Amino acid sequence: MIKSIINSQSASNISIEDRAFQYGDGVFETIAVDNKKLQFWSEHYQRLIAGCKKLAITPPSEQLLLEDIRQLVTDENQYVVKLIVSRGCGGRGYLADSSLTPNIVVTLNDWSGDIQQKQEAGIRIRICQHRLVINPTLAGIKHLNRLDQVIARNEWHNSDFDEGIMLDLNDNLLEGTASNLFAKINNQWHTAAVQDCAVAGVIRAFVLEQLTNKNKVCIENKMNKSELPLIEEMFVCNSVWGIVPVTQCEEFEFSTGNDTRDLQKEMDQQVDSRSYVI
Repeated sequence: MIKSIINSQSASNISIEDRAFQYGDGVFETIAVDNKKLQFWSEHYQRLIAGCKKLAITPPSEQLLLEDIRQLVTDENQYVVKLIVSRGCGGRGYLADSSLTPNIVVTLNDWSGDIQQKQEAGIRIRICQHRLVINPTLAGIKHLNRLDQVIARNEWHNSDFDEGIMLDLNDNLLEGTASNLFAKINNQWHTAAVQDCAVAGVIRAFVLEQLTNKNKVCIENKMNKSELPLIEEMFVCNSVWGIVPVTQCEEFEFSTGNDTRDLQKEMDQQVDSRSYVI
């Protein structure tokens, strides 16, 4: 983290009474910024609103967030902006006072230098031992309680793998620790539905839209771990990585096909039109 703003003021500390710290009570968004363009801004803001609504937190206005981001992004370099909306500072106990004022945190982080390499060469991934459980109430949103992802990501501490795929209790492939997953079987694309668990990723939605536009079949269902030998093509995606081919998962290897490359090209061509210039 290189810069931060809390409630529209330059700051780097927040009260220990904040419910984000106490209980993970809040939501967040992670947004790629390039040349002062907030990529997929509208989609991120709408998901932030949906997450706040789900948790009954008063969402910040779009204007307020954009003004905060403008304070941080002062040049044309590439950055990652993180927005955090906490319910605010409350007393001891889970019951939240309805009069709490949310705390709004905006941070500006350095851009990873190897993203383009991942997009071109692909990555190796592994299957995580830690499982996700069904929780329709929190499904889809980017809430602050990410202990499942923390546990799963800490299963490996080397550079052999760039991502880990999380399963449910029935060995179904759901998502990465920090990404959504797409796999092609018998010329049909598959991705996990997000009604029960997993994150409704912004780039996931873009991919689904593009596959539909190209008359490609994509089924939102459960893919079992036993289907790994049948997968012809695989990629993961998120708002910072974009679309990244998977070349190997466990002992199974995959080629980067035309569909994945076409989707990458579509994103490159459309990202500016789906960005907000600050």
